[in-house]
Amino acid sequence: MLVLGCDAGLFALEKDFTPLPCPLRPVTHVASLGKRLITVDDTHHLLWTGQRVIACDRGLTMLMMLRHHLLTLSGETDALTLWNFDGHRLISAHAGVYPTGMCPLADGLAVCGGAEGKLLLFSLPELHPAGSVAVPGICQQVCPGGRGVYILCLVGHEVPSCLLCRWVLRAQRYQPVAELPGLPGALTPDGFGGCWAAAGEALYHFPAGKSSPDATVSGFGLIHHLTGDGQHLYCCDGLMDACYCVPTQPPYGPILLYRGAAGQTALMETDTKKDAPRKEVRP
Repeated sequence: MLVLGCDAGLFALEKDFTPLPCPLRPVTHVASLGKRLITVDDTHHLLWTGQRVIACDRGLTMLMMLRHHLLTLSGETDALTLWNFDGHRLISAHAGVYPTGMCPLADGLAVCGGAEGKLLLFSLPELHPAGSVAVPGICQQVCPGGRGVYILCLVGHEVPSCLLCRWVLRAQRYQPVAELPGLPGALTPDGFGGCWAAAGEALYHFPAGKSSPDATVSGFGLIHHLTGDGQHLYCCDGLMDACYCVPTQPPYGPILLYRGAAGQTALMETDTKKDAPRKEVRP
């Protein structure tokens, strides 16, 4: 089941727009693991564990659920924080300068160090620093990719652009993949060792081992969050105030799902499998 956090609250996006119980409004961040769902209202610095509302760091840029813990990343406090599911803060670690992205590794965590210009590595669950990889520009997004990770960096001074890089685990340096026009957006794996990268007004697919995209989908503002289920991508666009569904096979034309301030989407396990949404829905 696809779940959308937005200005109107929390909703399940199926054939109809179904509200889900959540005390937060707006819902700016959503994370899921199995049938468990956690949400954040970054406007009021609140986190809902599913059972109670607690205060959290300001300026959250990412929320992630692990098997036994929850991780938050704050670009305002430069803090990476580990919580338990009851909402108790366990450990915090400094994570660069305005960090904006993170992803799990086989034996730890990779965090984008932002303006520090590094991909930072941490152990889990201790959050001990485990190394770093220098990258060009401002390190903004990271996602798994085969035996390594893809990294999206902001480069350029007069004309901003993105550099998509790949880092193979335990290698000494990154490998450039492609330079893309515009500001960096979201980044997500394609499930086959490649990735989908949002930059400027477009969304690009890079197959594993390729330096040129085999698909480009245009017409966006800037996609700030991507969720994929293998057949579809769900794209939250903060500039266009919309959430779109994009098929991962041709034709790639985006389908409008929601018009409004869309925060993030997540996929939750349910007892029955639903078809992907195919038309605009609105509460």
